[in-house]
Amino acid sequence: MVRNYKRKSVAYDQADMVKAVNLVTSGEMGYKRAARLYNLNWGTVRDHVKKRYSRMGAGRPKKLTTSEEAEIATSLKLLSKWGFGLPRAEIQEVVGDYMKTIGRDTQFVDGVPGVDWLDRFFKRHPELTLRLPEQLKAARAKSSANKTVFDEWFKMLGDTLRENDLLGKPERIYNVHESRFPLDPKRIKVITEEGIYHLFRLITGLGRDDITVQGCARADGLMLPPYILYAAKNLRTKWTENGPEGAKYHANEKGRMDMACFHDWFCSFFLPSLPPERPVVIIFDGHASHINIATIKEAVNNRVIVLKLPSNTTHVLQPLDVDVYGPAKTKWEEILVAYLRQNLGNPLSKELFPSLLKSLWESEVMGPENVRASFKACGIMPYDPSQISPAYYQPAEVFDRPTAALNIQQTPPNAPSSSATVSPPNAPSCSATVSLPDAPSGSATVSPLNTPSKSATISRTHASYSSVANHLKQ
Repeated sequence: MVRNYKRKSVAYDQADMVKAVNLVTSGEMGYKRAARLYNLNWGTVRDHVKKRYSRMGAGRPKKLTTSEEAEIATSLKLLSKWGFGLPRAEIQEVVGDYMKTIGRDTQFVDGVPGVDWLDRFFKRHPELTLRLPEQLKAARAKSSANKTVFDEWFKMLGDTLRENDLLGKPERIYNVHESRFPLDPKRIKVITEEGIYHLFRLITGLGRDDITVQGCARADGLMLPPYILYAAKNLRTKWTENGPEGAKYHANEKGRMDMACFHDWFCSFFLPSLPPERPVVIIFDGHASHINIATIKEAVNNRVIVLKLPSNTTHVLQPLDVDVYGPAKTKWEEILVAYLRQNLGNPLSKELFPSLLKSLWESEVMGPENVRASFKACGIMPYDPSQISPAYYQPAEVFDRPTAALNIQQTPPNAPSSSATVSPPNAPSCSATVSLPDAPSGSATVSPLNTPSKSATISRTHASYSSVANHLKQ
């Protein structure tokens, strides 16, 4: 497609066209006179009078109405505030999913708008702009999040709880998280003879099969029934029997949570379980692929505040990860081992999975005491940032130091020895000479420049942790 195409015809004002058509149809003027009055093409006026066009305006009709595009733009801005800023490719997927949701038939390739449509969309909505989010350094991501990330998170959480009068109201604070439950045990250790290196456990499947289960906990200790997601094109009735009371079942080809499944859980499962008092807060690590425009709209309409946890902090800040799913996975392994002992050679099928999961969901590891302890350990409810030990973010402070510039001076190749002298700045009494064995003759002097000990730049994986409570009140 030609990207630099320029329209040859002059765009006209639709209001003027309507006036000209009315003058002609009422008999007050002819085509040419009415066209001259409003500086229009008389042939176009004639065509509209004779209803040869289904609509007014040049070019093909837009794929979405003005109000629908405004809804998408508002949703994209909300996503950015919630920490879910989307790149161009994901915006195209979200728009395609939105059009499927409203039942709009399009001519988009594979049902997804192209780059040209996206460029025109941005022109029609100049309030949207592409910006580069601040990045989390790779070395820091491997260790832990920076202290400032924790501070920003707790500031956002505290502001949200105070502005919505939610302090001390655990019955209105939720955490949702999905996890994969294997069909064969992997974690439980067994006793064997010392010196045996190749130890095996007989399993009935491939060892890689699992089923996705999404759980949702409330800060007062309530654990909602699970949402079970199978990898299948169609959901069979046998897969939904004898499971946890109130559980909901779904299936898709990959057996992984996606936009459609999360929206189904949110609307048909989560919202009906909420108390009448609003707003409520739901906290989750939230992949962008789980959130679509329809879910955002339902959250706003039902006064549900969505808070996204910072990246690389879920092991510290996500209640279900901290004190619930860990013991639950261990308990699940015990249930699997017991099943295999009684059913040697018979794989765990989807028909039997709900009954075993029921045993787990009704056990004490999913009980109120564990759930309340998990929210407390994360400093969420009761609200207490001091619950987070500095040990979680201190390793990241090492990476706050900017990389020192290197001043390398190499001696002539005939130098008698190979060594490197490293002299830290402002430390005359501290120096180190490192001999390089089996290295070609030469030396290098490395001197870091004088730089502050802490970097002023704080990297985060999203633009900001601004609360959406004010938006929900509007």
